[in-house]
Amino acid sequence: MDIKKHEFKKIISSPIFIILIIIFLIYNSFLIYEKSYVRNDLKVLNEIVDNVGYEINDDMMVEFKRYYKENLEEADVVINEKTSKKYESINEFFKSDNSINRGGDSVYSKEDIKLFNKVVNIESYYNGIEILDKKYEDIDISEFAKGDLEEGGYSTNVANVVKGNWDEFEVRFNKLLENGDHRNLFFNGLGYKMHSFLFKTIFKTMIYEIMILAVLIMGFIINYEFENKTSLLVYSSKKGREIIKDKLLVGIGTTVLVTTIIFIFTLGLYFIVFDYSGLWGVPISNYFAQEFTTPYMSWWNLSIIEYLILCIITAYIVEVIFSTIAFIIAKVIKNTYIVFGVFAILVGGGLVLPTLIPMSWDMVLPTVFTPFTLIFNPSWWFMQKGALQSFKYYECITLVVWAVGIGLLEIMCIKKFRKENIN
Repeated sequence: MDIKKHEFKKIISSPIFIILIIIFLIYNSFLIYEKSYVRNDLKVLNEIVDNVGYEINDDMMVEFKRYYKENLEEADVVINEKTSKKYESINEFFKSDNSINRGGDSVYSKEDIKLFNKVVNIESYYNGIEILDKKYEDIDISEFAKGDLEEGGYSTNVANVVKGNWDEFEVRFNKLLENGDHRNLFFNGLGYKMHSFLFKTIFKTMIYEIMILAVLIMGFIINYEFENKTSLLVYSSKKGREIIKDKLLVGIGTTVLVTTIIFIFTLGLYFIVFDYSGLWGVPISNYFAQEFTTPYMSWWNLSIIEYLILCIITAYIVEVIFSTIAFIIAKVIKNTYIVFGVFAILVGGGLVLPTLIPMSWDMVLPTVFTPFTLIFNPSWWFMQKGALQSFKYYECITLVVWAVGIGLLEIMCIKKFRKENIN
């Protein structure tokens, strides 16, 4: 029997991995279900895009105004029939007429209220466009940089690096305005926070779930013979020591397989519940996605679908790195659960380390270039985050450096294993 197939069968024959995958998929489904109450509101934007498009320009605004007025007039007809009143906007109606909140006593039907809610959403996007350009005219990247440097308390060398990053991003920001990346419709971030829900809540959850599985899988497959007291038999010959390479490949391959299963199921369910069909080409740096005082502004002109693919690729690479870190730990510690415990300590240390070193020390800068800090907030990947992670190629540098470093350590472990005592 092929050794790799035999090793893979060891993994899938252990019920703990199947049970964990099922638990994680159920939990992810629950997260999506909890947010599903907004799905009908989100459909309004897709209707808007179907009628007027998502790119905001003069022609689009003419069409959008017509579309908005048509829906407002439809709501006005209903309101006038029921109350003989007329309002300039649906927002004015909601402020003035509280009869819709009287439950069974309301003069409006469920269909009426559904129409009013639709028009409220349309109106919020229409009015949002009117203040969009003013909002971006008020953004001063140099002020962001100044605030970052004043609050950071960095050493001179680190401050120069941070300032250089902000200066570089100012060029990108001007290009963003020139391209009109921000002048596109997307789900209202202040109301629904769909960007952070997908790229922080969902992505971060999946990354941690897969990390748990990756570490347990690698620890299990590497230490299987030692835990079952068959190591002397399996590794007694020179050829037997070469099995360690097959185990490494199977461990990484299984991690990739598990990543694929969790991503396909979770993201598939997410996009079934929340319809993005008309929004894939929207730039990720659009104004409406903004959820905080600082809008989401990427280092590159990326569409929603391009950003999603880039984040998925990043997650795959990170999980492979975690799997190979577990391999190195497992070569030292011959117990799967202790391997997991050591890895957990390593993750905690990686997250805490940047907070322990004073910002006034130059050595604080390298501490943020770890996969553990990288996965802390996926919703800001490939964007200007400020502070010590404001490098244009922060994600790329972190992944490449760790992939190369861990790869070299793997080679050393495999060579050492050929000669070490296996008793």
